[in-house]
Amino acid sequence: MRATGEILKVWRLFDHHPMETLTKAWCFSCSPEPRQRSVAQMKEHRLQYGTSGNCFDLALWLIEEYKREGITAYAIGHDLCTPKAHVAVVAINERGERFFCDLGDQWIEPIWIDPRGGAKGVDRRTGDLIMMHDSKLRNEPKQAVNCQMLMLQYRNTIPADFAAIAAFPQSREEFFFMFPKGEYPPRPEQLEKVATERWSPTVITIGGELAAYANFYDVRAGHDCWLGNVIVNPKFRRSGIGSFLLETMKRRAADEHNAMELKLVCHNTNTRALLFYYKHGFRPFDMKVAEDCHHNAIAGIQMSLPLTTGS
Repeated sequence: MRATGEILKVWRLFDHHPMETLTKAWCFSCSPEPRQRSVAQMKEHRLQYGTSGNCFDLALWLIEEYKREGITAYAIGHDLCTPKAHVAVVAINERGERFFCDLGDQWIEPIWIDPRGGAKGVDRRTGDLIMMHDSKLRNEPKQAVNCQMLMLQYRNTIPADFAAIAAFPQSREEFFFMFPKGEYPPRPEQLEKVATERWSPTVITIGGELAAYANFYDVRAGHDCWLGNVIVNPKFRRSGIGSFLLETMKRRAADEHNAMELKLVCHNTNTRALLFYYKHGFRPFDMKVAEDCHHNAIAGIQMSLPLTTGS
């Protein structure tokens, strides 16, 4: 499937903006305190010198242009903080379809990310259909940087967050997986009250929009933390946000609570979550009998992951 019109309209603004690294090297050499250029600076340099920028520059610029058109977009990357680092952009059209936009590969139009796995795009030079293996887009968790440069951040919750968080669960079952003891339908005041009784209530944001939430309970400083209330905004699911949330909570458990182990309970009926946690290193160590939201007996599988400082 080719990218839809609103996605292509913005993409084509960059037809004559080839990715290059010399401008960033020049800016860093001229500045006593090297830092990421703002989009306004990039535009000014473009007018003055005809330059563009590297993948980080172009991702920021592309995100701003999509935002200007009312299109949600966020950055993803791999091998960050290494010489092989590369970032691109995922843009979401009005139907919720995601497109992988890499200005380092401008001969390929934005690539539709198939929610069943894999991606399809079109070579602009030949019109040929291009298939991308889904290991690059789905099976391998995408890395993201919790800094302003990539617009993906984490912070503690504030009271105003809980109205949005309460809308994340899309069914009674989803809410049960998020908060087994909660009363359905989810209410902001209920979630806020629980957060005040727990540790490190955390939200992930993309360009200021809430993308995911989690917290800790039964924290034993120096020993372990239990991860709870994990939920991702439906708008950002299957895009690597869950992996970023989990990595964030691992770091917070180790750094803020000196935890040696992160634990959680995942129900046997939540197969996708079980596979997700297993992929990220969690292993079952016990189970308990529980009741689901329809009062059926199910298994609560207890899983754990060893932590190191700085995890």
